[in-house]
Amino acid sequence: MMKYLMVLLSLFSGSVLGMGRVNELCGIDSVKTIEIINLPSYVTTLVPLSKEGLNEIYRYKVVVNEISDLYAGKIIDLLQMKYFRKEKYNNIRWGVSIISKGNNKCEIYFDAFGECGSVNGINVCFEKK
Repeated sequence: MMKYLMVLLSLFSGSVLGMGRVNELCGIDSVKTIEIINLPSYVTTLVPLSKEGLNEIYRYKVVVNEISDLYAGKIIDLLQMKYFRKEKYNNIRWGVSIISKGNNKCEIYFDAFGECGSVNGINVCFEKK
């Protein structure tokens, strides 16, 4: 049964190279600043958008400084979500940069559906709950 499940997950998420939790890739233990960028899905591009492309042509940007400890704790809890590593690239539409009080930076990028993207440059798909 487990072999069958792994084959299905492999087919679903491209080539599965590894699994883990997002914060294992980020190493964030506190939150000082969050930056969110977005290119809406109604904006079409000729090729799938990379994180570099998103950083050049995003339409919306929100920066939140001085995150309270209550919300910082919730953000760190969200970083415990599981991911599956994959080889292929995604059409990135959202970017979230989390900067810790120690100035560590975690860059998380998502496709329009929040299913796949990258964490600190590693292509991943996120576990659905």
